Amino acid sequence: MGLDAQTANSIRATLQFVNRARIPIPRYYILTPIPGSELYRQYRDAGRLETEEWRRFDGSTAVFKPATMTSEEMTELYWWLNRETFRYRGILRRTLLRGTFWRDPAMHLFALGVNLHYRRYVYRRVPPNIF
Repeated sequence: MGLDAQTANSIRATLQFVNRARIPIPRYYILTPIPGSELYRQYRDAGRLETEEWRRFDGSTAVFKPATMTSEEMTELYWWLNRETFRYRGILRRTLLRGTFWRDPAMHLFALGVNLHYRRYVYRRVPPNIF
C-alpha cells in the first residue's frame, strides 16, 4: 500500500482480489521509505515525509504524504484491510474450505494457524515485524 496511483477504492479492491483468489496467507505493508534509502531521500527532498521518528517506520503507519489521500487515511485503510482480511469467515474460506484442501491438508492447517496468529495481532493493532 502507498504507491502514488493507489486510491481508497484500489485498496478495497485488494480485499476482493485476496478473497476471490483465496490467497492462503496474505500480508500487507504500507510503503515505508527506510532512512538511508533512495526513496527516503526522494520523499524528504520533496517534502513528503510526515515524520522522521524511526519508531513509526513500522510498515503499518504511513510516514509520508500519499498522493491520493492523507497519511492518516492510508494508515486507517491499512488496518481496515487487515481486519477485513482476517475475519474468521475469510480465514476459513482461504484455508480449510479451499477446493485443494485434501491435496495437502497439512499446508492448509498450517495456513489456518498462521492466519489465526495474524488475526490476534491485527485486532490488537500490533504492527508486523518488518526488520
